[in-house]
Amino acid sequence: MTCASAGADAVDGKQESIADEPGAAFERALLPAVLFDNRPTPEWTLPARMVRHHVPGVSIALIEDGRIAWTQGYGTIRSDSGTAVNTTTRFQAASLAKLMTAVAALRLVDRGDLQLDQDVERKLVSWKIPANPFTANSPVTLRRLLAHRAGTTVRGFRGYGEGEALPDLRHILAGQPPANSPAVIVDAAPDSAERYSGGGYQVVQQLVEDVTARPFAEVVHRRVLAPAGMSLTVVGPEPPAMSACGHGHDGAPVAGCAHRYPETAAAGWWTTPDDLARLMLSLSHAYLDDGNDGLLASATARTMLTPVADSHMGLGPGVHGSGESLHFDHAGWNRGFRARLLMYPRLGKGIVVMANGDGGDVLIEEIVRAAARIHQWPDFQPTRRTVATLTPAALAARAGEYAMDAGFVLSIEPWENHLRVRTPRGTEHAFHPLDGDRFVDPEEGAELRFQALPDGSGATLSLWGMQGRRITRANP
Repeated sequence: MTCASAGADAVDGKQESIADEPGAAFERALLPAVLFDNRPTPEWTLPARMVRHHVPGVSIALIEDGRIAWTQGYGTIRSDSGTAVNTTTRFQAASLAKLMTAVAALRLVDRGDLQLDQDVERKLVSWKIPANPFTANSPVTLRRLLAHRAGTTVRGFRGYGEGEALPDLRHILAGQPPANSPAVIVDAAPDSAERYSGGGYQVVQQLVEDVTARPFAEVVHRRVLAPAGMSLTVVGPEPPAMSACGHGHDGAPVAGCAHRYPETAAAGWWTTPDDLARLMLSLSHAYLDDGNDGLLASATARTMLTPVADSHMGLGPGVHGSGESLHFDHAGWNRGFRARLLMYPRLGKGIVVMANGDGGDVLIEEIVRAAARIHQWPDFQPTRRTVATLTPAALAARAGEYAMDAGFVLSIEPWENHLRVRTPRGTEHAFHPLDGDRFVDPEEGAELRFQALPDGSGATLSLWGMQGRRITRANP
């Protein structure tokens, strides 16, 4: 079921044995987001959790002591295939592409080709940001684009299914067919607030191409992939050889194996955890200015890994903590794929996890908590709560169908000593009572709250940032 590598630094039997130890530890140490004080800690194994979340394949790279200590693949590249995931299997990077795009742009800053705080309109040649009233006194700059503070629109992209025509960059920016996303515009004052914008990263792609007069993929290969030793990373929407297929929440393969993402800078890369770990180590070396080769100048790396304004965003990754606890991270969601990376530069610790299933985001967090537990990270530990005991009647009183303000219906029913919540996409969630009105899902840590309407006409709930009202009670 697995394919393991001891990592580039394992040169003798003793080191290889040490490198193999994390695999066995990961497989039996996965943890939920919430542990209950008055219930035993669950014994979760990686293979069982992959089945639970309908994820056929996972690939992991672990960083310890400032090196890639261990890499391993689990499961298969496709649910109906016997081909095993190994350490060279490529997954869609999804939004992890933004981190690599940021590095490429900052490499051009180090060369003097771009400036962080210059109006990008001065460098854009083949396309211009549509005229708007918001940039008169506050321009769109590279710093603001990388930190999601440029006021640009289009949060994300849904990709293109099997047989759909792919737009070029100009059509994507203009929102013109065959693009399936709206035009990228500025509809808020730059630097007035943080707002995640994949569209802004497509502006960065155009900026890089206009400044270098070269295709984006060529610039990235020369400035990032080759010097970082990322030999398996491919820039572009088409699935390369040795790549995984995406899967839905139900575990069924995505039609055509994967959606295509021509929005290259924001989402359109294929890579491996090992390659991403190499990038994270290079950024860490530059940040620490420790004498090792880094892709960026030390000052540039420190700027990249410093939160902008009052946010947790650096120039590309999220940045959290301080001192030895400082770490940078990024998550990625494409249709059928999930990915996550995080790195503590001062501690020399980190992890990259990539999965070929929509349920992989929850699974990845379980793996991250296992790494934090085993390798004594300062963060990512489960929270602790005390579960309550409710009567069957009290549980049944909350059951029914609830119309959510996002336009779908949740089904809630009593199940053993908790509530089972079913979503239209086919996922099920177990919510355990904290008291009569508050319930928590230990897997993800989400809290469900009920409230009776003052007029006695029914009940409402809040969950996942949404509100719902009961439209049908369960049968007594």
